[in-house]
Amino acid sequence: MNNVDLERILTMIPFISMIVVLLLWYIRGYDGRFKTKAKLYTLPKDISPLDVGYLYKGEAKDKDVNSILLYLASKNYIRIEEIKNSFQIVKLKDYKGTNNDIKKFFRELFSKSDNVIEDELYDEFYRTTDEIKDRKNSSHTTQKFFYDNRYIVMMIDLLVVTCLFTTTAIVYVETYGNDINAGLVAIFLIAYLLTYFPFKSMNAITKYTTRVFALIAYFFILIVGFDLTSELLIINLLIYITLIITMNTIILFMPKRNKAGHQLYGQIKRFKNSIKKLDEDKLKELLEENKNYVADIFPYAYTLGLTRNLINLYSKVDNNLPKYVKMLEEKDVRKNYNFLKRVTNNIDRRYGEDRY
Repeated sequence: MNNVDLERILTMIPFISMIVVLLLWYIRGYDGRFKTKAKLYTLPKDISPLDVGYLYKGEAKDKDVNSILLYLASKNYIRIEEIKNSFQIVKLKDYKGTNNDIKKFFRELFSKSDNVIEDELYDEFYRTTDEIKDRKNSSHTTQKFFYDNRYIVMMIDLLVVTCLFTTTAIVYVETYGNDINAGLVAIFLIAYLLTYFPFKSMNAITKYTTRVFALIAYFFILIVGFDLTSELLIINLLIYITLIITMNTIILFMPKRNKAGHQLYGQIKRFKNSIKKLDEDKLKELLEENKNYVADIFPYAYTLGLTRNLINLYSKVDNNLPKYVKMLEEKDVRKNYNFLKRVTNNIDRRYGEDRY
């Protein structure tokens, strides 16, 4: 086999890999269409805001874990009180539910006392919230709402790495290895492969961004490492790198939701669209049926990023303050709910006042 035939074979590998990855995505990544026109103003009672955020976004984030605090308050397990320049969380009763994530959050929150002030939330509590988030995102828990795609993602990763080495081989064959800076290329390949290890500090977007920047760097490393001057080869090389970046991008849109996840995701989308388009007349109607309607859905609105519109609308039609909030001075609805948002945002500081 001469170099021309070898180069033709090598050139086909990235394109064939791209087709295979697209097929894998269609089978185990494409969720299909969801019907969201019908209105829905409540979600199933047995689903937590953490599950809502995780299922909607495909990945649990710190904000979703913190929403458990609002959920516990809305169910009268805790009360959130304003103190001077800070807040405290008061335990009202033990959590009797069956949700393991909420159990763990509640147990660690009150591990030392039934009355917790903001500055008492230290590393130990944050390690717990990180554990909840990591467990939610781990592959063995995805089967409740998502298909287990561990091996398919591993296959895509293998195809991506194969394409990387193929791209290097194409350039090597094209240049016959002249003036190759093998050390520079080898160092990059090793560094790039390290991004495939599941570092806990990296979420999916961070890993993706790291790989994209690494691939762009690799593009220039190949040009320098092989002393490339052919414009056609550089253009082809850019195409190969683009294909590899696309394959990495497709991983972000996996795994596919299973039947239960698909059904619930449709409900969440309908709920989100309904709350976004909520008007004063409909809110008044909902409040007549349940005067605590806004307080009950607030944890889910927080997770889905709907609080601003909901609070603004509610402040126009009612002045029923959330019972699970106690402030230093009597304040209006908007200030009460903005205080709740501030509390939930503040518990993500990671450390107390005595930093290193």
